[in-house]
Amino acid sequence: MANHRQALKRHRQSLDRRARNRHHRATMKTAVKRLETAIEEQENKETITALYRSTVSIIDRIATKGVIKNTTASRKISRLAKALTRTPSAPVKEAAAKPVAKKPAAKKPAAKKSAKKSTKKSTKKSTKKSTKK
Repeated sequence: MANHRQALKRHRQSLDRRARNRHHRATMKTAVKRLETAIEEQENKETITALYRSTVSIIDRIATKGVIKNTTASRKISRLAKALTRTPSAPVKEAAAKPVAKKPAAKKPAAKKSAKKSTKKSTKKSTKKSTKK
């Protein structure tokens, strides 16, 4: 056990953080399990979509708090999304289909502009700085 006051405080803090992190991890695992069972039981689309959104929200939130790493969070979200697409009752993505881009018509060559030379003299007077020492 630690003997210094600061070491004792650090120990107390680590215990508090550990308890908090365990709570967040348990919440995340419960949400993931709920979503996985809903997918396995092939519940309706709306329920699965709502569960997916809330689960992703929970995972993102604990990643920003530093309980899990960002790469771990993105991996979990990716796997959940992949499991969602494998189901026969997979929710349709809400993103609009990309419109097919038309090929641009052949561009006409730009008309050549006549080159005009400036005949105006510079109105600004040139000033020389004296280099007296």
